[in-house]
Amino acid sequence: MIGYRKRSFFLAHKLLTNLRMDQDDLKSLRELQVLLAHEIVRTERGVRKLKAELKGSSVDDKRQTYLRKRIESYRYCAYVWRSFGDAIAFVYLDKFALKHTYYQTGKKSPKSDAGFLSDKDGLEHELRLLFTALDHNVPAILTDLTNTIRHGDVCLMGASDPFLMEVKATPSRNERARRQKDSLDILHNFFETDGSTRLWGNPDLRREALTDPEVAYIQQLNECISSSLAAGFGSETPKAAYNTMRSGPIRVYPRQ
Repeated sequence: MIGYRKRSFFLAHKLLTNLRMDQDDLKSLRELQVLLAHEIVRTERGVRKLKAELKGSSVDDKRQTYLRKRIESYRYCAYVWRSFGDAIAFVYLDKFALKHTYYQTGKKSPKSDAGFLSDKDGLEHELRLLFTALDHNVPAILTDLTNTIRHGDVCLMGASDPFLMEVKATPSRNERARRQKDSLDILHNFFETDGSTRLWGNPDLRREALTDPEVAYIQQLNECISSSLAAGFGSETPKAAYNTMRSGPIRVYPRQ
């Protein structure tokens, strides 16, 4: 289904490429997020429409199967658009720091996502904060445009560690708001001090810099993709992985 949105897909790729070349290109950062928000909301409208039909009493089994597959296709599209949001975050922020924003703070299991973007009452306030940050030359992103960042509403990306902010239209003192504030406090303290006595229930968690150089296989992966597009199949065996026998070769099959 993402094939029906080729123009938006290629525009998103172009804007992301601009950001990778120039992180100060906040115009592209703004334009890309507006594009992603529109596309995600579009998928949500599709899901709602199909779910409404699925609830109808006259829908036969064959139609139900078709509708469920279409719903999953729309959800996959939303995942793809949010993957662009992830790519934005990884352009600006340290990937190891971002990992902590995916998990709950009380235990190391993935935090549930925020649900539909179009359902948020405070979206207008979040956008206002986002655009204010960009207008003041501070790179920022709506967390709901990502699959990875699951804490806060807006993430400032002016440093290597994420700075998460919760946006409330009105003051709230309910239990959910208290939990959200506690989680952000735990993460902020961890990023600031490189340690925590509360994160994931660990009484003495410390963060240290890697001493060994990172090993990546981006070149081999790109070569594998190129050969698969030309021949229908691609295979590369990264030397380090081959020597340690910790993993097999990279194989790529173009999606038909």
